[in-house]
Amino acid sequence: MEKRKFRALVTMTFAVALITSAMLGGSTQCAELALLQDAMRELRRTDNLEFSYENTIASAGVAKSEKIVVWADQLTGRWVSEHYTTDEDGTRLYLKQFCDGLHVYQYVEWTGEWELAESESTDIPYLARVIDLPYDSDDIMNIRLRQKVDVQELSYEFTPEYVDGQNRKRQETLEEYYANYQVMQTSNEGAERVELAVAQYRHTREENTSVVYRIDSAGVMRSLNCSMTLVSPEVVYDKDGQPTLGEEYESSYEIQIEVSRYNQDGVLNKIEQCSNEVSYYQYE
Repeated sequence: MEKRKFRALVTMTFAVALITSAMLGGSTQCAELALLQDAMRELRRTDNLEFSYENTIASAGVAKSEKIVVWADQLTGRWVSEHYTTDEDGTRLYLKQFCDGLHVYQYVEWTGEWELAESESTDIPYLARVIDLPYDSDDIMNIRLRQKVDVQELSYEFTPEYVDGQNRKRQETLEEYYANYQVMQTSNEGAERVELAVAQYRHTREENTSVVYRIDSAGVMRSLNCSMTLVSPEVVYDKDGQPTLGEEYESSYEIQIEVSRYNQDGVLNKIEQCSNEVSYYQYE
């Protein structure tokens, strides 16, 4: 019986989470990175902002993405976040949250009401990843700074040494996570699934990683596009119908950050709207 192949994008969950934490996070040295760090500081100094953070993984025409859109008032600590997932079935809003600066609330779709979320951080979601750099000029190469209409575009690639170092760190993190999972797991089926995902990731490598930042005329960081190719062994079924690892295939992985607007009343209006909804259900 021939092996029946399938693209197991779900087994790349480990890779996506670990790559994101390593790529975005800082020290800078060269003038171009100093310019970028200044632009990130300016973003941090804004009174309010709306931004989105999206990661997408795609292979063989199949793509899946996770996106969060955040409206934040940095003066009061209040924020709203909406979380979306997109796959072949379309886009779905699966989580909506509001923070009043002290507590986090989440919208419960099936009741149409807001409730207090337990053990949620009041920090603005993903903002730290937007405004920090976990590497310096020794870790990048082919840096380019271009002046375009109303925007400066900064692009570069990572050195092979940096990529290899990040791969080792992620591997160590993965092995630690897996060891903890083995202690906690209660389902044999779930354990087998995780074991296969871990084995796949052990043989995954990055290629063709590139980064492009854009800075507006006011010196504020407005966008990031980070892309790379992931080379992984396929998950296939053997002649006995058991999943195993097969030949290598390529997936594209991309992180996109967009700062839609800042210091605008529309951002505060969105936050106030959610604040009123939460207050209604609190004191009803």
